[in-house]
Amino acid sequence: MQRICSPSVSVGHSYNLMDVRGRRIVNVETASRNRFAVHEAGAVPFFHANMYRHLQVKQVKDENSMSREKRAAQCSVDSKEKALSLLGDTADDKYPIFMTGPTLYTMCTVLVDLDEEKMTIYRGNPKNGVTAIVLPML
Repeated sequence: MQRICSPSVSVGHSYNLMDVRGRRIVNVETASRNRFAVHEAGAVPFFHANMYRHLQVKQVKDENSMSREKRAAQCSVDSKEKALSLLGDTADDKYPIFMTGPTLYTMCTVLVDLDEEKMTIYRGNPKNGVTAIVLPML
């Protein structure tokens, strides 16, 4: 937290930090001039698509991000399978959650499992279940 919220850093970004032993996940949004917002993830999953959700700063309304967030809000996520299905969603032809070009691409999808203490990186659409690598988190 000290490193990414440092006043000497000038970057706009969204970080997801995990404490596996403490079973905590926080999302930290940062901006220049020592601005940041911390959101602790709880039992209800939340979706983040390239726009600030918690940090109150002026930003361009990005139709792509707003469309993907709207689609995510329509989907129920109460299992790993449903989470992967959401992250692989292509229902919106113009702004799918899982992007395959021609301009924007989803490079990979990561599923963090605090119960199993592992991080799984998926190749291609995560709905297909093709695992690139599974990494232990402890």
